[in-house]
Amino acid sequence: MKKSIETRVSRVLTILGAVFLSACGTAVPEDESWSESQQEIINGTVPSPGGLASFGVVSLGGCTGTLLTNRHVLTAHHCVRSDANAWSGPLNTGIIATFEDGGTSQTSGVAQIFEPDQSWTLNAHDYALLTLTTPIKVTPGDSTGFSNTIYTGTDASLANQFVFCAGYGGTTAATSTSFASGFGTLTSATIKITGTSSGTLTRPTNTSNQVGFGGDSGSTCFLSGSVVGVQSTCGGFSNFDLNGNGTPGESWAERGAPSSCTDAAPSQFRAWAGQKVQVAVNVNFVFTAAMTGVIG
Repeated sequence: MKKSIETRVSRVLTILGAVFLSACGTAVPEDESWSESQQEIINGTVPSPGGLASFGVVSLGGCTGTLLTNRHVLTAHHCVRSDANAWSGPLNTGIIATFEDGGTSQTSGVAQIFEPDQSWTLNAHDYALLTLTTPIKVTPGDSTGFSNTIYTGTDASLANQFVFCAGYGGTTAATSTSFASGFGTLTSATIKITGTSSGTLTRPTNTSNQVGFGGDSGSTCFLSGSVVGVQSTCGGFSNFDLNGNGTPGESWAERGAPSSCTDAAPSQFRAWAGQKVQVAVNVNFVFTAAMTGVIG
């Protein structure tokens, strides 16, 4: 047993050298011409079953997350609190992670939620880490071999990079006569990061009118196989009052496509997430307290 734990710790410490050794194995082209032909998030084309499995993207029932290991999911902090605006609601203890592997979907509950050490705010500090009760087998039969790299370069080096993004958000934005639709469908797009500032990344709508949407919160993008960013907020909507209650754009179903989305940059959560995963490996993934709230 000792050798097994030491081997696992050694692997994760190696992972933390880059902060997680990539097992994704999927090279993502970074030129704009490639982005023009890819699946979309708004008005999206659904990939083949399991077509994006190697990225480790999971549905969290209204949000999106990304596997860092078989048992750890990176997502947005506002996805784990019932009152996202005030940050004061109870933890969402009933989160279920669903992974599409191309055959039968795998599901797991959440044993523990790690929240940011900093003040809970949107954008730069809008990230969280979930520990799953059951590991997701990204590779058939392997419940321990998967990991995702968190981007180790500076935030500034991401400016003007084309990144591959995937999430379970709506695929069709609202119009003045119809509600948004397609929530819970995994779609993707390649979008340019146009700027970095104060721990955030900015991703405007690309030239194919592709952009993040409701349900993509907590999703990440990838650059050369590494995780970059956690989607927090989107803005610049056209709002419609489709239910006739006098309040336009009160829900995602009544919002047109945003003009831009903002992510927490990797500098904000890289070391934090790495430390949480290292601790989990050191104790062999055994937790005695579930849903512990703030963990410093």
